[in-house]
Amino acid sequence: WGPTVGQHLSRWQRPELKSEDLDRAERWVLTTAMKKSTMPGSWRLKVVNGSLYVKVLKASPHWLERANVLRLVYGVHASKPLPDLDAVYVHSDMDPAPALRLPAACMLEKATARENATAQSMCGRQVPLLTNAYLAVGKSAQASFPLPDFSWVGWNSQPPWCVLSSRLQTAAAHQPFKTRADRLYFAGSLSNGPFRHELASLARTADAADALAVYDVTSRFSLGKKGKGPSRQRPNEEACGYKYLLSIPGFGYSNRLRQLLSCGSVVFHIGGFFNEFFMPQLEPGVHYVAVNTVAQLLHALKRIRADPARAERIGAAAGEAARRLLSFDSARSYTRQLLTELASRRHGEPVALGPAVDRPGTVSSYVKLTSEASIMQVVRQCNCGATWTTGAAGTSPSTHTSVGSDGQIYWRYREGGRERRNDSTICHRQLEGQCCQGYNCATSNLDC
Repeated sequence: WGPTVGQHLSRWQRPELKSEDLDRAERWVLTTAMKKSTMPGSWRLKVVNGSLYVKVLKASPHWLERANVLRLVYGVHASKPLPDLDAVYVHSDMDPAPALRLPAACMLEKATARENATAQSMCGRQVPLLTNAYLAVGKSAQASFPLPDFSWVGWNSQPPWCVLSSRLQTAAAHQPFKTRADRLYFAGSLSNGPFRHELASLARTADAADALAVYDVTSRFSLGKKGKGPSRQRPNEEACGYKYLLSIPGFGYSNRLRQLLSCGSVVFHIGGFFNEFFMPQLEPGVHYVAVNTVAQLLHALKRIRADPARAERIGAAAGEAARRLLSFDSARSYTRQLLTELASRRHGEPVALGPAVDRPGTVSSYVKLTSEASIMQVVRQCNCGATWTTGAAGTSPSTHTSVGSDGQIYWRYREGGRERRNDSTICHRQLEGQCCQGYNCATSNLDC
């Protein structure tokens, strides 16, 4: 991963990366990023003398995967301590790092005096951020350093990548390339962004009838909204039954690319503007077919269909790249190399935590991570109702109780066709936290 890490860090235009640069990134999060719904959460991480500390800078209620990337970093550190380090992470589907701006453009419209003071202090200066994806077009000098995103350790009911990748490889092995369906497959929301809207229109045309297999799976962000109901989720392994698969952006990057590559099919990738960390390792025309627009899809598909030998070669190269580059262990290795190289850019400057200890396990607002349970503490997660017991003492048989990972007693029951539960009162109001589900809980078993 050395060349890839070097390429990502080359976006930082100075030889050193000092504490003042990270302080500037924190100020930017606490002013500008606080107002942006596309950046639901952020934390600052420090490694000091072999111990890992974190403080949360922002945690919106809809940031369900708030523990996931932190859990990946903690796992890397727990296996072998990282060097002294200081970094700020921002969760986003796009590249969140601000572009360099000339002084005349640094005053913000409809901004407070504090926000404009912060903007002025950052004029002509980069803001270094760890994030999920980086801007892959233009020359805006955004100092974004991509980490493996939340889905590598699993999210909601989707298992961690070490489990899912094995399932996909097994499904691919059971379906030889020549026997797969001769259509271009996509399953996902068709309402997330302009590319998806264009795909929905294309799928309805007569030309696409024998070329595309497109399934609209409602985004979880749309579930429960007026006029939107949950459509049937399709198993990830279904994609491995098709010769051609489509990777297409939503509102930002799509993290499905590595799943599609694992099937060993021909992946048509519409790149959009944002890439994940591993993209420099993949070569268009070798590991996937690059397509610029949705309008070009049918023509590109026609060309590949006319050359079955080439299609099979690209599919085989995709599957091999997924096994060799995109394993869970490989993602951990990349994470270690990136953070280690970031640490080296300090050029010997010590990492300081700040004031004296306020309470056990914390330094100022930083929380020392000593276990995955401590991750839940720092991001304020509650594993509400992990295991429900029916008919607990003193309750009616229809009442279910559970002890959450936070030690709280949770209950739920049905009354008049509605479910009543107290997790919102305890977790959200008393603890100012969030109930987690499945692999979004930091203490879920990864089996990796």
